[in-house]
Amino acid sequence: MLVKQLIKRGLVKTHPIVKRVSTRLLLLLLKVVKYIHFLVTKLALAILNDRTWKQFGIDFGIDFVFVMVCVLVASSINYIPRPDQIFYKFLYRFDTYFFDIGKLPIGSITGVLLTCLGAYILNYFYYNNEEDGSFESSMLPQPNYGFKLKPLQVSSVLMQSGNSGMASSTASSRPSISTAGSSTLSPTSDLNNFTEEEELFELNATSADSEYYHFKPLQTEATTEEFINKWWRKIPVILLCSAWIVLNILFAFKQPVYKTKNIIAWVFHVPVHFIVPPMIGTWLYIWHAPGAVRLFTFCMGLQNMALLFTYLVFPNAPPTFIKLYGDNKVPTFDMIYSDGQASQDKKFSIFYHRAVYYATPLKFASFPSLHSAFACLICFFVCHYSRWSSFKLLGVINVLGQWWADLYFDHHWRVDNLGGLIYAIVTWTLLKNWHHGLADVDTRFTKARVQGDYVNGSTMGMRLFRNTKLQNLFDPLS
Repeated sequence: MLVKQLIKRGLVKTHPIVKRVSTRLLLLLLKVVKYIHFLVTKLALAILNDRTWKQFGIDFGIDFVFVMVCVLVASSINYIPRPDQIFYKFLYRFDTYFFDIGKLPIGSITGVLLTCLGAYILNYFYYNNEEDGSFESSMLPQPNYGFKLKPLQVSSVLMQSGNSGMASSTASSRPSISTAGSSTLSPTSDLNNFTEEEELFELNATSADSEYYHFKPLQTEATTEEFINKWWRKIPVILLCSAWIVLNILFAFKQPVYKTKNIIAWVFHVPVHFIVPPMIGTWLYIWHAPGAVRLFTFCMGLQNMALLFTYLVFPNAPPTFIKLYGDNKVPTFDMIYSDGQASQDKKFSIFYHRAVYYATPLKFASFPSLHSAFACLICFFVCHYSRWSSFKLLGVINVLGQWWADLYFDHHWRVDNLGGLIYAIVTWTLLKNWHHGLADVDTRFTKARVQGDYVNGSTMGMRLFRNTKLQNLFDPLS
C-alpha cells in the first residue's frame, strides 16, 4: 500500500524497469522488517515466558548479583586475612606416597583401595537407585494414543484418555490447566497472535509431517539407549573409581615438553576453561527445563566459594615452586615467581600469559584444582541432561584435558586434581538430594508437561519455535 501511494503521489517518476525494480526492493525491505519484528517479538515472548519485564528483571538481577559476588570474592582474595603458614612439603610428599607405585607401593595400593572404596560407598548410598531411563520415564503417560497431535497437545489427550487404559478418576483428579498465569499446550491457545508471519517458521510443514506433529510416547520396555544412559548418570562414580589409574596415565604423558603439547595444554587450560561454562549455561537455558541453568550457576558459584575457602585455610605450594626452589625454601605470599604455565609459555613466546601468570594472586592455591572441579561439575550436568552420547563424551574429554594440562604446566599435583573431582562430586550429590535441586526441577517440568502447563513445561527453544517443525528439536522429552 505504501508503494502504491508513493507512485500515485508522483514521488516515484522513473523508467518503468527502474520503477518495477525499486517497487520490488521496497516490498522486499518491508517484508524483511516485518519478519525481523516478528522474530524479535517471538524471542521476547520466549524469554519472558508469561512474565512481566519487571519480574524478568528481578529474576535476572538475582542471578547477576550472585555471579558478581562470586567474582568479587575471587578477585579480592589477596585482601582477605590468610594464615602465615604455607604448606609446601605436604602435597609434594603426599602425592608421591599416594600415586607412585614404583617408589612407595604400600601407599599407592592404599590410594587405589581408598578411591575404589569411596566409589563403592558413593554408588551404594547415592547412585544405586538410578532409574533405568531418564527422569521423565515415570512421569509421562505411557500409552500410544495412535493419532497425530499438534506439538504438546497433551491436555486434550488426557481428557480423552479413558479409552486408552487410563482411569477416568485419574483424569478427573488432575488440576485444571486453565488456571491464571499459565497457558495450555493445546495449539488452539491464543498466546501467540501471529498469522502469516508464522510461515517463516512453518518451513512448508503439513499435517502429514508425523515426525514433527506427534507427541512421541515413551517406551515401556528397557532399551539399549536407556541402559547406556543409566551408566552415563553414574559418571561421578566411574571417574572416582578410575581416577588413580587415569591420573597416573596422564602424568606419564607429561614428558617430553615441546611446542605442540604447549599449545594443546594452553587451549584446555585457558580458552576452554573460560568459554565452556557460559556455553553450557546457554545450552541448559535453551534446551532444558526451566530452573536448570539457575542450578548450574548456583553450583558453580558454591563450588568456587568452597575452593576459595580451602585456599584461605589450607594454602599449598604447586609443583613449580618445588622445581624452582626445592623443598627447603620457606614460601611467603609476598614472593613473586613464574608459575608453570608462564614457564611453558616461554617455549612459544606468548607474552600475554607470561605477564598474567607471572605474579598470579593464587600462586599458593594448589589444592584443590579449580580447573578440575569446574570441568567435572560441567561433565556431570552434561551427562545428566544431554541425550547425545557424543556430547557426554566431550564432557569427559574436557575433564581429561584439564587434568593433563594441570599436570603438564606444573600447576597442580595429581592429588589436587583428585581433590577437585571430590569437591565436584560432593556438590553434585548435594544438588541431586536437595529437595529444591535437580529432582524437583525435573519433576516440576515433567508434571507441567503432563498437565498441559506450557509456561512451566517448555524450554526457551520450544517457546521460540512453538507450533513449528523445529519445536521438537528443543524438547528434551520428545
